[in-house]
Amino acid sequence: NTNIRTRRILKVMKTRRAGLFWKGVFGKEILEEDKQRIKDLYQQEGYLEGEVISEELKYDPSGRFLTITLTIVEGERYYVDGIEIKGNKLFSTEVLKKQISLKPGKPYNPFVVEKDVQALEDYYTRYGYITTRVWGTPFVDARKKKVKVRFEIEEGPRVYVRLIKIRGNIKTKDKVIRREILIKPGEVFDGEKVKRSRERIFNLGYFKEVRVRTQPTDKPNYYDLIFEVEERKTGIFAFALGYSDVERAMVYVEVQQSNFDITNPPTFVGGGQKLKLSATIGRWREDYVLSFTEPYFRDRPLSLGFDLYNTLREWNEYDERRRGGGIRLGKR
Repeated sequence: NTNIRTRRILKVMKTRRAGLFWKGVFGKEILEEDKQRIKDLYQQEGYLEGEVISEELKYDPSGRFLTITLTIVEGERYYVDGIEIKGNKLFSTEVLKKQISLKPGKPYNPFVVEKDVQALEDYYTRYGYITTRVWGTPFVDARKKKVKVRFEIEEGPRVYVRLIKIRGNIKTKDKVIRREILIKPGEVFDGEKVKRSRERIFNLGYFKEVRVRTQPTDKPNYYDLIFEVEERKTGIFAFALGYSDVERAMVYVEVQQSNFDITNPPTFVGGGQKLKLSATIGRWREDYVLSFTEPYFRDRPLSLGFDLYNTLREWNEYDERRRGGGIRLGKR
């Protein structure tokens, strides 16, 4: 290897030299995978013929340690000679080329072609053409070491959202999820809105996984949009025991629920509200705190919450008790 440094090749390999942080255990299957990773590395840099052509395993006298020698043929570097787009009628070639990261004169990378195919499909999806398909075909000139890439587009009709369905939520109410969805039934299918909606639902912290898929309907050019969620535990119980010269033994207890529902006894889960109750009890002090937040007051993007506290301090000459609270109001 002369064009790619040894250090960079070793970085993509899973086979590791034995050391302080690596066991360095040898595995034949892992080494075979490493050879493919090295080949992929060379292709990413434009060396389409680069690959490991042989391996040598040399054991030490004890048989416990070995030295691996990989022989690589790099070949010559291939460059992008031109980019062609065919089949596009809805959008101009100039607009679509702006979505492509592959550039003429730059080293050819087949993995970038795959990303550009996805980028073109995403662009069409953004405007409702979710059935549009794109293929990227390279034409390699081995003599000149040049590659021409043709993106062929099969445009589909504009698609609209018929219904939005939510599945997989057992504890969480539908409305808690729906209010995070930016796209509405009857609107043109917008891939960017769908992506952001999925991110907003996931960021609630109530779900391990959020998946989105479409489902054809009996109405032409109308699809149902389905959000599938997998719930996770949202409650926290914390307990701590401490000791100090002044307070002696101290106890701290906290109960927290990030998906609380004050109207859903006896579980009180699923409404998207936030509840926190904590208590600290020692020999000379007591602290109690209650915090509650409704993130969508009256089903609007207004957060309303309150905090209550009750503290007691016992001093030599007197006792001190404080009670109070505060109200929070915020707009998303």
